[in-house]
Amino acid sequence: MHDQLSRIDPTLRKQPSEFPSYEAQQAPLAYLALAFPEGALTSLPLPLRVLTLRIIASALGALLLFLAAEQLLIKLCVPEPYKGVAIFCALSSQMTWATIAHVTNDWLAVPLTVWVLVALIHYDEAPGLRRAGLAAAVLSVGLLTRYSFPNEWP
Repeated sequence: MHDQLSRIDPTLRKQPSEFPSYEAQQAPLAYLALAFPEGALTSLPLPLRVLTLRIIASALGALLLFLAAEQLLIKLCVPEPYKGVAIFCALSSQMTWATIAHVTNDWLAVPLTVWVLVALIHYDEAPGLRRAGLAAAVLSVGLLTRYSFPNEWP
């Protein structure tokens, strides 16, 4: 099976198909972020191309999740030793990696969910137009990432 996947002609990607693409119906932002690397890798066999995209998505997702979790824990006034433990637990979870380490829109939706919480807490601390705009912008980016984005909040 692996050999068959490796032998798929990369030029077939530009030919029309009678099968509808499920991924083409999804919100575009996460896929747009991976479009340039995917375009640069077109000469690679399909399994290697997918593996490379998974590594890129998981690295970006993990970085964004780490930064968001750090900001959230600061906003929640979690002291330093517990903050490190919480981030370690979040990034050590198999479910985290199962979600962000594959080529879908989830790699970006997960960290954006935490970023929305950070933006809403930031707004709640001192309501104002600028902070409301920031929260709305992060939520909009989330909706461009996944249509069901607000329904997945923890």
